[in-house]
Amino acid sequence: SNPNYLDMHQKYLQRLLKEVPLDGIMVDDMCNYAGPTVCGCKYCRERFQKEYGQNIPLFGETNFWGDTSKEILDWGNYENPVFRDWLRMKVDAVTDHLKMIKTTMGEKSLMTCCSNTGPLILNALSLDLEKLAPYLDFFVLENVGTNVQNVNWVKMDAEALLQKDIAAERGNRPAMALSYTIYEAGAYFGWALSRFWGVGNWSSTLNARLAEDPPDAMEQEAVISKSNNWEKQFSDLHYNNGKDLEEVRLGYSRDWKVNGGSNAAGNEQWEDVAAGSGE
Repeated sequence: SNPNYLDMHQKYLQRLLKEVPLDGIMVDDMCNYAGPTVCGCKYCRERFQKEYGQNIPLFGETNFWGDTSKEILDWGNYENPVFRDWLRMKVDAVTDHLKMIKTTMGEKSLMTCCSNTGPLILNALSLDLEKLAPYLDFFVLENVGTNVQNVNWVKMDAEALLQKDIAAERGNRPAMALSYTIYEAGAYFGWALSRFWGVGNWSSTLNARLAEDPPDAMEQEAVISKSNNWEKQFSDLHYNNGKDLEEVRLGYSRDWKVNGGSNAAGNEQWEDVAAGSGE
């Protein structure tokens, strides 16, 4: 929310676009991994007061912050409308940043590293694809999720399909799945998932994500080459030309997410959607 920072960033982008012949830009995750307590700078406080007429309470006030003995991404009292407003303002700050980048770039393509949506936990990250969508030319689902526990990629199925639907609503813009691996089997799995979802595949060249890479770790061009070359030789079907044959469609209400809604069993709606997709 710092206008001085946004102005500085915009001037940097303007200079970059003049000096470097770029076709597009990928900005890293347009979200906030530090949780709902960030940011509490003077600019965010002023914005919250100006736009919502509210002040950020002191940390520990359970009526606003909820049970802070939980994991940080589970903090917050959704029954308090002021807390929900706080989450909305944080998303708006991220969206304003992306809007500034797209406005500065003009016709050049823009994508973010991560643009998924659905689960309630993403509110704490200020990640809301529906808000970012008008400024994106590519839609990238980062298969790894929020932490190493997301190694069960099946749970990402619902998020991938929702992201694909949002991309389709934006003029059938390209959607792709982003995977990380250092072995051929992992690259093949990521490629196969992308094709199963009917989206493009991106095997990331960002290595060194482990404390120490094993001696048999491979470069991305080596781990993905067999899958890509097979596809070039035997399949000329562009993923964007495929057509889904739906037998069942799962209903999802974004209002449940942004307002922290849950059913009688205490489950968020997304849990039911993801379970249905997994089946």
